[in-house]
Amino acid sequence: MARWPPLFAVQPFSRAHRQGSAHSRSIVRKRAESRRGRNLLSESSVGLLLASLLVLRPYSAFAVLIDSSQVPPLLEMQAGWGVSLSEWRADGNCDVATGLVCDEGGFVTSMTLTSQQVPSGLPGPFPTAIGSLTHLTELALDLSTGGAASIPDSISSLRRLAALHLSGAALAGSMPSAIAQLTALASLSLLDSNMTGSVPAFLSALTQLTELALYNGAFTGVIPDTIASLTALQRLMLAHNNFTGSIPNSLSALSSLEYLAIGTNLLSGSLPAALASLPLLQYLDVSAANLKGSIPPALGSLGRLRMLSLGSNHLTGIIPTSITGLAELTLLNLAGNNLTGSIPPTISLLNKLMISPTISSQGPSPKPSVPFQTSRPCNHVSSINLGNNQLTGPFPSSLANHASVTFIGLQSNHLSGSLPASLSSLPSLVYLLLATNNITGSIPDTIGTLSLLSNLDLGYNQLSGPLPSTVANLSRLRTLRLGANHLVGSLPANLQQMASLEYMHLAQNNISGSIPAAIANLTALSFLGMGGNQLTGHIPSTISHLTTLALLDLSYNHLTGPIPDSIGALSSLTSLNLRNNNLTGSIPSSLGTLANATLIDLSANQLAGSIPNSITGLISLVYLAVHHNNLTGSVPADMGRLTTLSQLDLSYSMLQGSLPASLGNLTLLTDLQVDGTGLQCARGGWCELEQQSASAFCQRCALFCTSCFVRAADGCASFQHNPCGSGACVSLPNGTYTCTCPLGSVLGNNGTIAPTCVPCPPCFNAPPSEAPPSEAPPSEAPPSEASPSGAPPSGAPPSEAPPSEAPPSEAPPSSAPPSEASPSGAAPDNEPSAKPPSEQAGGGATAAAPPPPQAPTGRSGTKMVGFGISFFAVLLLHALAL
Repeated sequence: MARWPPLFAVQPFSRAHRQGSAHSRSIVRKRAESRRGRNLLSESSVGLLLASLLVLRPYSAFAVLIDSSQVPPLLEMQAGWGVSLSEWRADGNCDVATGLVCDEGGFVTSMTLTSQQVPSGLPGPFPTAIGSLTHLTELALDLSTGGAASIPDSISSLRRLAALHLSGAALAGSMPSAIAQLTALASLSLLDSNMTGSVPAFLSALTQLTELALYNGAFTGVIPDTIASLTALQRLMLAHNNFTGSIPNSLSALSSLEYLAIGTNLLSGSLPAALASLPLLQYLDVSAANLKGSIPPALGSLGRLRMLSLGSNHLTGIIPTSITGLAELTLLNLAGNNLTGSIPPTISLLNKLMISPTISSQGPSPKPSVPFQTSRPCNHVSSINLGNNQLTGPFPSSLANHASVTFIGLQSNHLSGSLPASLSSLPSLVYLLLATNNITGSIPDTIGTLSLLSNLDLGYNQLSGPLPSTVANLSRLRTLRLGANHLVGSLPANLQQMASLEYMHLAQNNISGSIPAAIANLTALSFLGMGGNQLTGHIPSTISHLTTLALLDLSYNHLTGPIPDSIGALSSLTSLNLRNNNLTGSIPSSLGTLANATLIDLSANQLAGSIPNSITGLISLVYLAVHHNNLTGSVPADMGRLTTLSQLDLSYSMLQGSLPASLGNLTLLTDLQVDGTGLQCARGGWCELEQQSASAFCQRCALFCTSCFVRAADGCASFQHNPCGSGACVSLPNGTYTCTCPLGSVLGNNGTIAPTCVPCPPCFNAPPSEAPPSEAPPSEAPPSEASPSGAPPSGAPPSEAPPSEAPPSEAPPSSAPPSEASPSGAAPDNEPSAKPPSEQAGGGATAAAPPPPQAPTGRSGTKMVGFGISFFAVLLLHALAL
């Protein structure tokens, strides 16, 4: 019986087939051994015998020449593919390095052409000459480049073929009926292809088939009942296709089935309880399959089940307690459903939960390795992923019984209660993801004893109390997310101990005190979000030491003093948000060195002086806001160099003069705010809506032409014809009137005394756009005062959503941590800054978030070899040298 494959061991098809399928090769080898009747020798005897032969005879004596009948089809295949393989010639040797294995007579029995032999991949089409190699028992090809390559009908001549493994984007078309002639076939794998059509009924003729893998293709239709006639089937993989319909109950007839993966399809209906009739089933993946209904309690009878993945469906109901009786279960993934009720306390009975070192946390139905090979134990690396459901009740204290647990994902549920101090009994914990729940109380001091913790996400809860200083003991911590809680007190002074920290989000709390100077020692930081707190004091000039910092958000605090000139040394910075503080002094010219900046928001402070001309060198800038300050002078003439600028807010300041004509170059500019300033349009009009004169046609400088209101001597009744032309005349009190002009026109005098609607003259040659919503000056209160929800007032810069951070390779499938803000992940984590007006209306750009930290994947163990084999290897090298 074939041994169990590694769970989700994601390997490229080319790498997996370097030495052929272990499963299929074992079938071929057993048949060959039965024909030849080899004597069984001890390992040491074989080693000594071969070593002596190598010493006595040249190595070339063991080479097998390719039979002359095999050469023409090999040459034809080379020509068809346009590749050159040195030994594929009349006097060539069968060489594994060029993809060939031959029997004693020189007939090709195995052909494996993957990235090892052809790094660029084989271009289509599939050569028909393959049918001439009638001794083939194994064929593995990576058709990854070139045009469409369909499987030729000539393949029906390969009556000895036991394993057919094809992959690559060039593989297309439907499955040919010629495959039905391959009655010796035991393994059929068509992976990562563009093959279409349904699963054909003729596959039922392949009665020796033990492995059917149609993974990651474009197959459609329903999963046919005819598959149930393949009673020898041990592995069935139909994941990542477009299959529809329900899961057939007839699959329960596959009594030898060990591995069933049908996730990431467009299935319907519920998970059939009939699957519980598969006595040997060890792996069941039906994630992201659009299933509804509840989890059948009967699944608890699958005594050999080791891996159960039902994530990213629409399952409802409670978690059956019978699931917790699966004593052999090593992976349980129920994330991304609508499960309710509490977490069964008997979950602590699943003491064998573990995950494979190569598992992916993003997305369902991870790719299996083909060929399947035996996996080593994972030292019981425990993983519990129940995130993105509707589970209620307290944090299950029974989880503390899992001393080997490394991953706890309970994010985006409705859990309540406090964090137990017993968390300290989880010394192996690497990921603790509890964001977006209703957890209350304080963060226990014992959290600092979790010395291996890499990701701590408790954001969007109701936690209170101070941030314990013991958090600084977590020297391996890379992600700290505690935002949107009710934490108080000051930041720990010993932050410098967290040397590995890359991502720190403490926004929307009530943290007070100053920013400790020790923060400058966190040189690995790429994301620092502390907006929406009660921080005071100056921004430390040593913040310039954070040279990898991509996002800095200190908005909505009570910081004072100047913006340090050293901030210009943050060469990696893309987003700088200092909005709503009490900062004084001038805007430092060093900001012009932030070449990667896309967002700068200095609004609602007490900054004075002029806008430095160096700002015009930030050619990647998308959002610039300096409103509600005491800025004077004029707008830099070269502002038009900011060709990527989408939003520019200069409003409510003491800026004077004409707006520079170079703004006409800003073709992406959709929102220009100049209300409450002394700025004039280039055509001489005032840019204030309130200005009561005929020259008010330049409101918003023709980027947004809206109604203008101008008083006249008489009302509308004084005119025999509509004085407003294309607009509507509206009588006002005291015998005056106004024209309400349509979009694209403004109120002017058109050379006459009486005002009327005339075409909108673009101040900067900018096309008219739709009218913006009426806006009041933005509130200057911090989030906690501006709204009950704690969100900042409108008019703030684009929210800095945190990066999609995937846990390391040891995380379970479909288990995006809460920092992902994705449907399958968990909590959205918007910074305390709200979206700008244009973004609220559906437009605008957001600043790029820093890339997620990636954890290193596990290393595979070294394989020990015996002294006899080592001795043989030495002699072999010696003989080759001779």
